[in-house]
Amino acid sequence: MNMTLHKSFVLSLFLPLTLSVLGCDRIKALTSSDSSPSASISATSSSSDPHTLARAQLDSQNFGNALQLAEQGLVKDGRDVDFQLIKLIALTQMQRLDSAIPAFEELLRAGFKDTSLIDKDSRLDPLHHDKRYEELLARYGLVSAVGSVAAGKAEVKLQDDGSGEVRAGDVSIKIPKD
Repeated sequence: MNMTLHKSFVLSLFLPLTLSVLGCDRIKALTSSDSSPSASISATSSSSDPHTLARAQLDSQNFGNALQLAEQGLVKDGRDVDFQLIKLIALTQMQRLDSAIPAFEELLRAGFKDTSLIDKDSRLDPLHHDKRYEELLARYGLVSAVGSVAAGKAEVKLQDDGSGEVRAGDVSIKIPKD
């Protein structure tokens, strides 16, 4: 009896922590640019987890099915970041940037702030090159690791001794030797 009570107590303490860690790992797995079968979570026919099924559709490049599963999940919980990421990736891969931009904004409104996960996901490259992506990041006070130079053409010249010069538009910055 004491052992059962002790196990229940331990589970009640660590289950919320475990679930939060699994949620973070699920987001990291979703935004991984490595789409090899060994790196992805594949759904088996007995799997009923909607997140796993939707990710499996992404991994199989069945973007329409992934989008449909994500949208079904968002009907139940519109702030589910995992489904919002699946939706964003599917729309971007389907070259539907006019729909992907509002999906990205939904993700930001839900509280998603880790843009490095989105920046490093090559499946979202078309989104990264859309000026609306940068505008949304700026509106939410976020910075992209992808970035672009707003002044136009940028030029960096580095010498073997570590000195150099950076030019962007009419601005020039000299880098002294170490």
